[in-house]
Amino acid sequence: MDDFALLDSLLRETLIEQEGAAFAARFDAALSAGVAPTALDRADEMRLIRAITLRLRLASLVEDRERSKRLAAEAQRSSVPAAGSFGAVVLELQGEGMSDAAIRAAASAINYRPVLTAHPTEARRRTLIAALGRVRTLLDRRDLAASDDARRDAARRLQEEAANLWRMGGVRTRPVTALDEVRSAMVHFDETIFRLVPRLLRRFDDALASLNVESRPIGDRFGEPPRPPHSLPTLRWGSWIGGDRDGNPNVTAQVTREAAAIHADHALRALEAVALRLMLTIAATVEQGEEEHRLSTRLSADVAELGEAAAILVRRFPNEPYRRRLGAMAERITRTRRVRLGGTGEKAGAYDAPGALFAEVQELREALVADGLARAAHGSLLDFAWQIEAFGFTFAHLEVRQSRAVHAAALNLLQNVTSGAAVPVELLATEVAPAVSVAEVLATIRVAAEIQRTHGRAALGSYIISGCTGAADLRDLLELFAWARDARIPAELTEGAAPGSPEVDLVPLLESAAALAGAADFVDAVVADPVLRAHLAAREQRLEVMLGYSDTNKEAGYLASHWSLHTAESALVDRAAAHGIVLRLFHGRGGAIGRGGGPTHRAILGQHPGGLADGFKVTEQGEVIASRYADPVIAEDEIDHAVAALLAMRDPAALARFTAREARFAPIVAMLAARSEALYRALVLGTPEFADFFRAATPIAELGGLNLGSRPVARGVKVTASASATDGGLSTLRAIPWVFAWSQARINLPGWYGLGVLAEALTDAARADELRAAYREWPFFTALVDNAAMILAKSSREIADSFAALAAHLPGSASLWRNIVDERERVRDALLSLVGGDSLLAGDPQLQRSIERRSPEVDALSRLQVRLLAELRATTDIAERAEIAYLVRLTVSGVAAGLRNTG
Repeated sequence: MDDFALLDSLLRETLIEQEGAAFAARFDAALSAGVAPTALDRADEMRLIRAITLRLRLASLVEDRERSKRLAAEAQRSSVPAAGSFGAVVLELQGEGMSDAAIRAAASAINYRPVLTAHPTEARRRTLIAALGRVRTLLDRRDLAASDDARRDAARRLQEEAANLWRMGGVRTRPVTALDEVRSAMVHFDETIFRLVPRLLRRFDDALASLNVESRPIGDRFGEPPRPPHSLPTLRWGSWIGGDRDGNPNVTAQVTREAAAIHADHALRALEAVALRLMLTIAATVEQGEEEHRLSTRLSADVAELGEAAAILVRRFPNEPYRRRLGAMAERITRTRRVRLGGTGEKAGAYDAPGALFAEVQELREALVADGLARAAHGSLLDFAWQIEAFGFTFAHLEVRQSRAVHAAALNLLQNVTSGAAVPVELLATEVAPAVSVAEVLATIRVAAEIQRTHGRAALGSYIISGCTGAADLRDLLELFAWARDARIPAELTEGAAPGSPEVDLVPLLESAAALAGAADFVDAVVADPVLRAHLAAREQRLEVMLGYSDTNKEAGYLASHWSLHTAESALVDRAAAHGIVLRLFHGRGGAIGRGGGPTHRAILGQHPGGLADGFKVTEQGEVIASRYADPVIAEDEIDHAVAALLAMRDPAALARFTAREARFAPIVAMLAARSEALYRALVLGTPEFADFFRAATPIAELGGLNLGSRPVARGVKVTASASATDGGLSTLRAIPWVFAWSQARINLPGWYGLGVLAEALTDAARADELRAAYREWPFFTALVDNAAMILAKSSREIADSFAALAAHLPGSASLWRNIVDERERVRDALLSLVGGDSLLAGDPQLQRSIERRSPEVDALSRLQVRLLAELRATTDIAERAEIAYLVRLTVSGVAAGLRNTG
């Protein structure tokens, strides 16, 4: 019995046991029927939705595990690196004539920086994430069982977990806090990311070692001494969770302070556990007085600084200096954690910075090599050094984000304060955005500085300015930094944070069409401003610019959005080079195709090589985090392919290839992008009925109460079913719920609407040849087409028609929907013509099977959601509305689980 059959059987047994055979029969009927079940009471509806959702989550777990096992089997079966992997790219570059030294230099210059963000599309509770992790572990145990008894025990435990999952609430019944989101993300650090780094770096090192025999893999050949590692790619994580306050008043300065503390707590505990484990492992004896000199010096310092803790280690391990040193490191890490988190621990012996711990580990490695224990030095102790380098004492670089409008409003009020006069408390209490006061803006800056003082500068590295319109927005933030340093504003008014400002990169977020079009002028303006130029000089001439994928899509549509981002990237690269600035691009991609989603490695291959010179920084959002990091083998494969793509783009020929493809294909895509934008804007902005249709035909009005994330669905206003465009409609609606709502309705409009212009172009033979050549040869266009094909395949015409029927009472809805349906057919035909074959996913049969496997469950939930939305909107009874709204929340969570890339 395969994994899915086993889990499906256990789920059905659980349903019969917990709810009865009659309910299990209704569950089976709901999956096979083409209509939503009727004659159910609310309790049965709730149970049915939960059962279908749980089956989807188990299916996702099985698919991930199947992929993981397939990857492992392929690696064992073949001595040739998998296509697209780091090892394969190393060999390809060597085959193209790139020298071994050049390949190693290119690899060492790679900097990959994923940034975790919390968004309302990831609906899973931390408890649920942990429970599914236990199921995965039990399936592994079942596979490895050496006896029938062991297999039966694993099956028994799986049955127990199935019952626990069934009785567990799948959706939070209370609002999600930002700190809930922080703690949920830390599950992935604890379970996967912390141990992932050493495995990845060894994989990279082995690939570089394959270039010649002299640099064989570390410890790979028995009887031969191991060697130190090569200089390897840099892996660093960042996080917005607990720092992103743009439009989210739930993220306060105190939340950011606590988020940094949670990061530090997990990172330091993880490092402490490694040190203690190694203390029990590296147990070589050395006669007293024969230790390597630096090791002896460290041991003496331990006795002087750690007191009784060091004395205990001496008594336990009198002739085992390596164990004493590792035990002392663990004690020092413990003291560091207590000092940084509580401020009450013993400061003597605590580390000032992770660099001090790293230096001690390196000294210990050198002592082991000198003592003939190179395998230990280049083995688990090297893993420890890599983990210290990657995570420091804080896991991720926390980042702050706030809107330029909030900064401008706060600064405008502060500039009215007379020089030398006290700052009025009333002014500091004035709101500059809903629930955000001037004092809170300054508290954020001061707490950012406090975090750097407490946890180190690396704990908080960037301040993102969303909605950035020009260089003046950076100047505004620097002026606010000066106000935050002003001692006239007492600490008690800024969350207890003392006057100060952080040393951070000021990162403009260019997200509107106008901002992207003016990207080159923006760089010119920054360079021309003496204050900003001085700030750049203090940051080693590095300018980081974030590109927003979400709002441009909402504003201009799929094709025009991607094209404007692509051209802005090239403009930024060229202008930064002209000014001698080091440019770092930060890609604000979402999980949904309409928000820049899709495979990361394919996106990298479509970039301007110059935009990757200072590394690749990218957001990982919503359910993407869970799908990428829940399974360590999948996480390793995903990052391996992303880093491999970065290595491929360091090929000296990459720029020439990029330039040639741009010259050949850019004109036709630019023309189509302009036409596509006009088509999209005619629908969204030029059709008077569109906003009301959108609210009626999707669950957007209900998303605000879903408790899926800490952030409101709109900036500063509440979106309701009756809201008009003038009282906070589409203009204030966030791009995330915009995409999420279309995904729930199974229309997925942001991921394809406007691509119908391809159909017209393909009727011209010359243009058709050019577009097909672009699809074959130009990675940017290939990814654009394939991602649209994937999201269109996940849409459902039948289900979409049902959602559209919710708007049937509105004037003009029939013709508007016909317009959307006709465009969908044009897009489908065009994409089929480009990708070839008789299905949109002909080139990805595994994804096609995944979608087909999930369709019965996702469709059943969607049908229930449509019916429930109709009932919710038809009743005015408060109690009944609350009951139905909860059921809608359950269906939204389930559909998101089934589609897997809705945000």
